[in-house]
Amino acid sequence: MGLPRLTRNRTILLLFFAVLCLGIFVISLRLEGLTRDRAIAELEKRYDRKVELKTLSIALLPSVRISGQGLLVHQKDPKRSPAFIAAESFSAEIPFWRLLRKPLQLDSVRLQGLHVNVPTGEHKKDKPEEHQGNDSAVPAFVIDRIIADGTMLTILPKRADGDPLVFDIARLTLRSVGINRPMRFETALKNAKPPGLINSAGHFGPRNADEPGQTPVSGDYTFRDADLGVFKGISGTLSSVGRYSGVLERIVIDGETDTPNFGLDVSRNTVHLKTQFHAIVDGTNG
Repeated sequence: MGLPRLTRNRTILLLFFAVLCLGIFVISLRLEGLTRDRAIAELEKRYDRKVELKTLSIALLPSVRISGQGLLVHQKDPKRSPAFIAAESFSAEIPFWRLLRKPLQLDSVRLQGLHVNVPTGEHKKDKPEEHQGNDSAVPAFVIDRIIADGTMLTILPKRADGDPLVFDIARLTLRSVGINRPMRFETALKNAKPPGLINSAGHFGPRNADEPGQTPVSGDYTFRDADLGVFKGISGTLSSVGRYSGVLERIVIDGETDTPNFGLDVSRNTVHLKTQFHAIVDGTNG
């Protein structure tokens, strides 16, 4: 005697879903290997540096979700430390229909524990000619937005005895991230000395791979509640607004400052001090 029709239909349905789940699992395992190798190859092509990726995982339901850990982009000399880019983990989500596009378009990528160490003092004339990839080729993927709150940015000194410039970036959003084009950034970072909060928005790039110090940068900034008491002999709370433009090793800044309670340690009196300034800063000579 055969199974009742309802029971038989349920059995077929369960078998179908079991096979489907097994198929999705096998496909995801296959995709992880292919995508990891593809991602490493694309990043090595973009940055002309050795890339390592510890893990990469893909989930296919309800949409394609990609996550990974242990991303390292080494300096041009792999023996040199620290790494150019290091991220503890990252994640992204892609609608299924986007998989049919070329290049693959990622709406948003989140990076956790990002450290960027920008080298300076490397000049193309000091190095042998290197083969550069075809920059006009279609990239494997493009990213509309990168969110990397809590980033540590370090600009390495030109001189061996110099100190690095370290920026603790509380909030960082990059838009239109791609090759051979400037990307827009929005950031809030903590200034070390004098301590205060800087908010800035502008454009960075395109990155000059041969001479990082020649990478263009421009934008506006606000600097609030800076404590001048960290400097010997003076006190006050400074605010500043302005604009900047140029390249990393020669940034032209035009702005104004406002210190309503500026004072000298030798006097109890304070004055409301306002200034306008024009300055040229080398952002690579930490």
